[in-house]
Amino acid sequence: MKPGPFFDAIVSNPPYIPTRHIPDLAPEIRNHEPVAALDGGEEGIDCIREIMIHAGRFLFPGGHLLMEMGFDQKEKVTVLAKTCPELDLIEVVKDLAGHDRVVHLKKKLINPYIFDKQDRICFIEAFNKHIHGPGIRCFLQSR
Repeated sequence: MKPGPFFDAIVSNPPYIPTRHIPDLAPEIRNHEPVAALDGGEEGIDCIREIMIHAGRFLFPGGHLLMEMGFDQKEKVTVLAKTCPELDLIEVVKDLAGHDRVVHLKKKLINPYIFDKQDRICFIEAFNKHIHGPGIRCFLQSR
């Protein structure tokens, strides 16, 4: 995958529910949300893994990656973060109920790049298609 355009932040609410838990969801969720918006694979972190692997190619050095995750996925997600050499784990943020809910990572300041205006756009359809597939979108903030 070709790197860029580049962003200061990528914020995503990816599918993070393990496949086996989909049938147990409340009917108002299970019956009205597309399965692709819910199903995070066997452990619930398939999309989180893909985003972590590829996000460094789209972030400016020092850029932030924030993703929602399941309340019980902190250990798996933090272990996964340690395998991503371009990213540093900053924190895991709790939701209002006190559950671990958002992982915050930051791209390391490895190489100082210079970017022109062509690299700075607000939304990247290719990133969403590759990472999320149809119907699911990340919100991306550009400089």
